[in-house]
Amino acid sequence: MAEQTSLRQFIPEPTTSLMSVEGLSGYTQQNPLPVDERDRQEAARELSRRGITAQAPVPSNQSVMAAPTSINPFNPAFRETARSALNDFFGGSNIAGREGYRTGQLVDTAVGAMDFIPGVGDAVGVGDLRQSIGSGDLIGTAIDTTALAAGMIPVVGDAAAKVIKKIGDKPLRGAPSTPNIPNVGTVRIGQNPEAEAAAVRATEAAGVPYTSLRRYVQVNPEIASTAAREYDIMQHTPDDPVVASAYNRMIEEMMPQYDAMLEAGVNPYFMKPGVDPYANSPYEALIDVYDNKRLAVFPSVEGFGSNPNFDPGGNPLLRDSGRLLGGQPATYNDIFRAVHDYYGHAKPGVGFRAMGEENAYQSHAGMFSPEARRAVASETRGQNSFLNFGPYGEANRTANIEDTIFADQKTGLMPRYVSEAGLVINDDKRQRFFDTLQAGESGLQGAITDDGKLRLIHYSPREIERIDPERYGRNLSGRTRAEQNRARGNPDFVKRSYYGVPASQNPYRPESGVGRISYEIEVEPELMYDLRADPDNIRSKAKGVTEYEKLISNSGYTGYYIDDSKLGKVAAIFDPYDVKKVYTVPLVAIGALGMMGKEDQQPDS
Repeated sequence: MAEQTSLRQFIPEPTTSLMSVEGLSGYTQQNPLPVDERDRQEAARELSRRGITAQAPVPSNQSVMAAPTSINPFNPAFRETARSALNDFFGGSNIAGREGYRTGQLVDTAVGAMDFIPGVGDAVGVGDLRQSIGSGDLIGTAIDTTALAAGMIPVVGDAAAKVIKKIGDKPLRGAPSTPNIPNVGTVRIGQNPEAEAAAVRATEAAGVPYTSLRRYVQVNPEIASTAAREYDIMQHTPDDPVVASAYNRMIEEMMPQYDAMLEAGVNPYFMKPGVDPYANSPYEALIDVYDNKRLAVFPSVEGFGSNPNFDPGGNPLLRDSGRLLGGQPATYNDIFRAVHDYYGHAKPGVGFRAMGEENAYQSHAGMFSPEARRAVASETRGQNSFLNFGPYGEANRTANIEDTIFADQKTGLMPRYVSEAGLVINDDKRQRFFDTLQAGESGLQGAITDDGKLRLIHYSPREIERIDPERYGRNLSGRTRAEQNRARGNPDFVKRSYYGVPASQNPYRPESGVGRISYEIEVEPELMYDLRADPDNIRSKAKGVTEYEKLISNSGYTGYYIDDSKLGKVAAIFDPYDVKKVYTVPLVAIGALGMMGKEDQQPDS
């Protein structure tokens, strides 16, 4: 706290005048960071969500879009537009989300420090400032922005004057768009409109709703570290029916992507052994696609990771695709490498280090169904997180390709929260949850943590560190006749662990039966499905409760919750979770949910 106080002498005090939604238009000619119509709409929704009229002032440390009027004499709209850009840069436009009030406070500090910069251009892309913001470092951000304002750090806008080539359209909002490529120079990399159009055609052909990446995303260290660990412990299980189903769905949905890529005139070809056409920088691949409609693909036969003893046998991606790539037969794995580079990297114009790979996953994820996305996550987010945040991450993040330790290309599935957490395409789900929470319609008040997670309590007779649905039926769950009938021999049955929800309304009331130790986990609330409300209308597609649950799990939800007349609020979770807290005070454990007795009745009957 002392550091923050002393730092204020370097930061201009914010003014007391506040802006309304009507003042969000910005100055597009004067300001290099204009507020677009989507920003205005998001601001209006945010104010409406909190019950605030459009003209009412909003305290700046609680507002996502509204901000104090700038005192920058060169650009009166600077503070509003810079704040909007920084919120996009943080990857959060939801005050109730995981960043919460911390984000608002951090943005206010940064904007206050930058208020006197005459022309920011891509100032928020300066390396030190980007690193401070990405790590949530309030002090570092303020220092970096203050140094920027004082001219202690060269502004990226200066470098922009040296750009010798422009690729694509407008760069993705918040993206580091001007890499300096050895032997080439500074190049401005933007989004590829032809790849975007191909993505629309491909998803229409595959019958998958398409969601375009709306902003550049910062790597969330918590999600990345979790993904690295989960990929590390994930087994190579290509014969598992759930794994096989996800990979087959991935193959079905990616083949129209390859067709659309070829229809766009792009000619992929295999790299020759020992010859890297993009030796100066991987960014040259994006230039090659845009300028020449060519794309060199690393052939699958060259390796499946750095471990020579790993056997990828059984991987469905290694089957022959029946297609040619550069005139040569290609496996599905070759096809995936081509389409991922095209739609994941070239389409949004992002790089190939840790941040670029996360955004490539974010971009490509919007072209797959949630079930297929689990397989895509293993092939991309899982392997890349292992590379950058796993046991060799520190060295890998700065290593050249020869010294990089790559993950084994295992065939398996990580928990759904690894494939879904932090995705821009799930912003609407998260917004929906907090809208429902604020309206008092979710019934989960009292179970939400300060950083926007949902608390769940699990009961066990023994000490555990990880709650795994694979243990389903070993304790009280699965012992009732109804549970046994649902689970035995039913391919639609999804294994789960049962939890209680410590909500203020109708909280869980544990029944006797097993265990006297309680464990707490925290889940992303947008990944929990409201079984009763059925907001996605999934129930109409199911013949019964068991199929309903299967469809929920294949829709990317980690589980569901429901009010039971006897037990209170309960939840079923399909994924394994590490324990967050252990309560040593003896408590009666939860057992099976008797509410799931008959397929032709409501789940809580």
